[in-house]
Amino acid sequence: MDTFELLLPYLNQARRKRSLELGQEAVRRALAQGRCRLLFLAADAGESLRRMKTGQVPVIELGDRQRLGDWLGREQVAVLGLTDADLAAGILKRLRSD
Repeated sequence: MDTFELLLPYLNQARRKRSLELGQEAVRRALAQGRCRLLFLAADAGESLRRMKTGQVPVIELGDRQRLGDWLGREQVAVLGLTDADLAAGILKRLRSD
């Protein structure tokens, strides 16, 4: 099971709770406002996203742009920001346990 499949239940919950920021501008805004708790980056994300200043926010590589886009009903998505602290803690705990 890959990381995307492992985290899919958490991601679906975040989506239902509207706790995901999609795309570079929305994620940068959430980071600047201190709302972003966890960052998901597509494996094939561009260099500008990889150089983004995230501060202390953990970054998890998650699938590729096409796979994230398919899941979200968009063409491609390279970056997601999770704003729910409890979900972020649950995801990090799940990743540490595997």
